[in-house]
Amino acid sequence: IKDKKGEGRHLYNIGSAYGKNGEPSQAITYLKQSIKITHKIGDKKLESRTLENLGSAYRKLHDNRQAIASYRKVLIILREIEDRKREGNLLNRLGIAYFALGENQNGISSYSRALKIAQEIGDKRLEGNSLVNLSAGYIDNGDARSSLPYATRLLEMARANKNRIWESHALNNLGMAYLGTSDALRARSYLTQSLEINRELESKRGELQNIVNLGNVSLKLGEKERALSYFTQAKELDRKIKDASLESTIIGNLGALHYNQGEIFQSIPFLYK
Repeated sequence: IKDKKGEGRHLYNIGSAYGKNGEPSQAITYLKQSIKITHKIGDKKLESRTLENLGSAYRKLHDNRQAIASYRKVLIILREIEDRKREGNLLNRLGIAYFALGENQNGISSYSRALKIAQEIGDKRLEGNSLVNLSAGYIDNGDARSSLPYATRLLEMARANKNRIWESHALNNLGMAYLGTSDALRARSYLTQSLEINRELESKRGELQNIVNLGNVSLKLGEKERALSYFTQAKELDRKIKDASLESTIIGNLGALHYNQGEIFQSIPFLYK
């Protein structure tokens, strides 16, 4: 008798290995084969793991619609087997995929459900990660004021647990929330603290985000020279780490600053890059 469960796990292992190796297309091929077997034999736990990895592979290919479809199937199974911790973690992943598609309200709803589960089961790690996502999500959705209580709670948790990564996120999100409520000086204070932590942690992406945000604070305060300095620093750092998510913002801001200061020729390489 052929061992279908073993075959399903073998295909899952191959697909997962391809995913970890940065080959999502190959991963999808094997994970789909595994899902057919695990679904047929009723191995819910393995099927959920395989679907979750399938969603992650689609995310790497920027196919967030397919990722969401996979994650939603996982949620159904997790609720059937009553694995609330994985359900909470999966809801955070689902929220990220929704935001990538611009479906911000669905993203916020997913993060909120993750936070509720975390608090109900007493999982501090899940709670902290959900607060990171929720506080940032409200800012991205243009609702800075709603971000404040979540970012404040995250900062309290971060300092109580001596978690410097959470603390840097909390300070950054508080800074952006206060910038969104037109309190630019308070925003600068929080963002500067976040920048210090990210440099201490040697988190280049976090440092880049802070520098860009501090540049935006300077723009808000009408400090064009200071803003230009921040965006120039950001451009140099981005050249080293190649963060595509911030590149267009940095270049656009540099171009606009040169143009607004009457430096038309200096602006052209940025505005038409």
